[in-house]
Amino acid sequence: MNNIDDKSARLAKTLRQARIASGLSARELQAVSGVAKSVVSRFEHEGTGSAHNLLALARALELRASDLFSQAGRAMPTPSPSLPAMLRAEYDLPPEAIKEIQQNIKSIARKYRAGDYD
Repeated sequence: MNNIDDKSARLAKTLRQARIASGLSARELQAVSGVAKSVVSRFEHEGTGSAHNLLALARALELRASDLFSQAGRAMPTPSPSLPAMLRAEYDLPPEAIKEIQQNIKSIARKYRAGDYD
């Protein structure tokens, strides 16, 4: 087995053991984590999946995400800066402008969630 396969197998075993130790079925882990049961199964059998789903499983199983990413031989994703921080850094905007932008984004999001667009 090559190094990548060993890492995937180790990650799969860790996730499966953690789920069993927590007393959760794959369906219950889906409900707790928001990760589809088929994706949970793929992680537990192949040790593969997206970083987003691996983070969700780590939270749901109360495991250290950094340990799981290390086992998988993957770098931890770096969190994106908050919108206000990004606006300050990129555009040097004052707080009142940032607040106005956030209100506009909320308004746009409401519009598109409601289906009020053509």
